Amino acid sequence: MRIKLRPENQYEPAANHAKGILCYSFIVVIEFVLCFLIVQFLLLIDLELMQLESSYLQEFYHNYSEAIFIFSAINLVLLIFAHFMLFVRFLYWLNRVIRNTLILSGKENRFLPFWGYQMTGTPMFNNLVAWFCFREVCRHFFLDSTGPEQREAILRFFKRRCWILIASTIFLFASILFGLLDVDQNPELIRKKMSVMTGSMATLTLIMAYCWNSMITKVNELDREKYEDYLRHSEATCTACGEPVTLDEECCPVCGAPRSIRNMSSNGSG
Repeated sequence: MRIKLRPENQYEPAANHAKGILCYSFIVVIEFVLCFLIVQFLLLIDLELMQLESSYLQEFYHNYSEAIFIFSAINLVLLIFAHFMLFVRFLYWLNRVIRNTLILSGKENRFLPFWGYQMTGTPMFNNLVAWFCFREVCRHFFLDSTGPEQREAILRFFKRRCWILIASTIFLFASILFGLLDVDQNPELIRKKMSVMTGSMATLTLIMAYCWNSMITKVNELDREKYEDYLRHSEATCTACGEPVTLDEECCPVCGAPRSIRNMSSNGSG
């Protein structure tokens, strides 16, 4: 599959779509932490019911059990909604990044959209293919003036975080399997396993959110630098009247339209 560009396609900062990603990822992390706290509370209640005839926790649970159930249900719905919206905003951001690379670099590369579609088409396993997509993005956003050492440092920045994502994904599935194995044979381990599993999920979610947001922020910086370099060395024209526009001019000096970049090639590629 390829992303098709049209002559009227314009450059748009990828950072405009990254704000939603940061917002929803923050909500997802908060909801996961709340889920962990709810599970820990319920496990503690269950332990109290087994060991004590009466306690403050038992009384609190019996008095507010309905409110606890409603709060847990609302938290679960918010978690699902925030996760869905996070994925949608990520789709918009990635689509904009790929389009910007094609507009600014003018290079044909079928592998960039390929890895982009792999990331968007496999939401549960995008951590495993993130490196291939970000590597192609960096290669398109590298400036001609960027030296080999600086390029290697940028790629190393993404590679380290992608390895952390892969390790976190493996640990996440391992913790889930750990919580599900041997439950029937030894029911007494259910509480400990549930506690470990939910705690691991909350911690790993926080780590993965940091890695993704730091890489997205870095891509936005490369995108902006590539855009500014494009305006310095290319003849950008106003999309409204066609007059030349320089980097120092926020608006067209002739018609006053906001400065933007139009796709200079009608042969869009992906």
